[in-house]
Amino acid sequence: MFSCNNNNYMNSRNNNSCNNNSNNNGCNDCPDVFNIMQVVKQNTDFRRILNTSDNMQVTAMCISPNDCIGLENHANTDQFICIVCGCCKLMSGNHRDCLTCQEILKEGCCCIIPANTWHNVVNIGSCPLKLFSIYAPPENHNSCGCMDMGMDMCMPNMYTKNNDNGCGCK
Repeated sequence: MFSCNNNNYMNSRNNNSCNNNSNNNGCNDCPDVFNIMQVVKQNTDFRRILNTSDNMQVTAMCISPNDCIGLENHANTDQFICIVCGCCKLMSGNHRDCLTCQEILKEGCCCIIPANTWHNVVNIGSCPLKLFSIYAPPENHNSCGCMDMGMDMCMPNMYTKNNDNGCGCK
């Protein structure tokens, strides 16, 4: 039986079979159970898809210091972002050239970005930013975790790095 305390999500996930559960009444639709905080902290990929269903997608991200997710807009998808480690500047607005809302998000903070909102998340800390994101309905991200947006996508004129912002890493 799978435990949420399992230390190795990727390996344990493959062993979490409904067929071994005597209480499943022949159903093969067991929930995907894992410790998201632990999975996100262990993730070193820029973007790692953890689960995609018909109605939502869960991804873990690791963003290097001074790097970002890149300016984006999800026309029909709401996005939930939760910061697990580090801190960032969230910039958002109704137009790609007018990101009027700017917030500092630290460990434990989350935000909900409505569909059709332009946004970018920039790591302003000194260690990798670890976060998870939920898209509803799902986005069509490449499942490869090797994509790196690079600083050229971060619009450096839109933020300033501040080392006095309490963005320590644990």
